[in-house]
Amino acid sequence: MVDRVCRLGDFDNDGDEDLYLTVDGPNVLFRNLGDGAFADITTTLGGGAFDGRGVAFADFDNDGDLDLVVTADMNEPNRLWRNDSPTGRHWLGLRLRGRFSNTSAIGARVVVTTVEGSYVQEVSGGAGRGSQNSLPLEFGLGPATVVEELTIRWPSGTVQTRRDVTVDRYIDFTEPVLTVRRGRGRRAPAGETSAVESRGALSKE
Repeated sequence: MVDRVCRLGDFDNDGDEDLYLTVDGPNVLFRNLGDGAFADITTTLGGGAFDGRGVAFADFDNDGDLDLVVTADMNEPNRLWRNDSPTGRHWLGLRLRGRFSNTSAIGARVVVTTVEGSYVQEVSGGAGRGSQNSLPLEFGLGPATVVEELTIRWPSGTVQTRRDVTVDRYIDFTEPVLTVRRGRGRRAPAGETSAVESRGALSKE
């Protein structure tokens, strides 16, 4: 049986997610060409002829592009590739903290919309073999210089929206406080509210 782990991440910030595949043998890095095809660019890593196991993307040095870490078996060293490729493209990083949902915001779904299109990511608690991507979400935006709309759907069901967001930075979001308001002349039954209002969009910029 051959163990395989694949991980998606936009390492060149062009808005299309690229793919790293580990197997019991050569590992492969595929660049998404944006037209339904992928190109094998493993040589940019110096080759992939080792026994890769877990794999994860993360912005290790907080410079706005994704780096790559791959773990191996006990006879191979773990590997960290720092991404220093200049692309001239834009990006946005989000760090989410839950209050009514879980603190790590696992399960939160984010939609980022620019003139180039919409991009969707979810905060994941892990996938694949003993590994997970970093909790912050990193969006490659290509040539877009502003995010027209950013929407977070928290696991609690709360929806948070921000418009005209400047790019090339990390932003911290905290799940909003909910305020329950009852309609006049009507008593809401147990478990029912007539309206829900969210406050406190950002904890820090």
